[in-house]
Amino acid sequence: MAKLTVLQLDTAFTRLPGDVASPDSYDCTVEIVTIPAATVKDIVTDHPERTNISGFEAAIDKIDHTAADGDVITTSCGFLCYWQNHLASRTRLPFIGSALIDLPRLTAIYGHRLGILTFDAGILGKPAYAEAMAGFKGPVVGMPPASHLHQIISQNGVHIDRHRAETEIIDLVRAMIAQTPIDALLLECTNLPPYKAALKAELGIEIYDILTVLHNLDTQIVKSYYH
Repeated sequence: MAKLTVLQLDTAFTRLPGDVASPDSYDCTVEIVTIPAATVKDIVTDHPERTNISGFEAAIDKIDHTAADGDVITTSCGFLCYWQNHLASRTRLPFIGSALIDLPRLTAIYGHRLGILTFDAGILGKPAYAEAMAGFKGPVVGMPPASHLHQIISQNGVHIDRHRAETEIIDLVRAMIAQTPIDALLLECTNLPPYKAALKAELGIEIYDILTVLHNLDTQIVKSYYH
């Protein structure tokens, strides 16, 4: 069975089951590697080309040296999509930098009936992320800065009020659908999958995320409840 290594940003908040950096999300052996000083504001930025990613490079080099064939590397922030090709080129292992790598496949299935829920829609719309967005024309909605989960992530809080976060996320996506009907939603933010089941139950749409990508790569990685 594959071993999964998650390159996690230097954050303090609770990783709920379903989060990419929660060991409870997986059936396989998981190693969580925190990248020192890799903060949310460093990675979620208008100009990712200015970000110092040496910590990610060093971690990947170390993993690649000792890993077995079939092992997988992923990250805890979808905005690392900017560095997908660069970081993937440093390892012989599959490297999944962001759920956004699934955009071409999902767009082929759903067309304009696919939406994206992201941590920050304004930043994701910047020119630096055009390649990762792959010409996507559907609706893109970001978490409001005043929302609970956005504040916890951006301010490096600790305790997540799951009920509050879930309620706000469902209401946000419901408003999105009321404005632009969709059949499926891609979650850019890796902290959103804990709310996937509730979104599906409440709104009746298909939900895709980083765990979906990992499951499609190897069906033994993610627990069945979360993919």
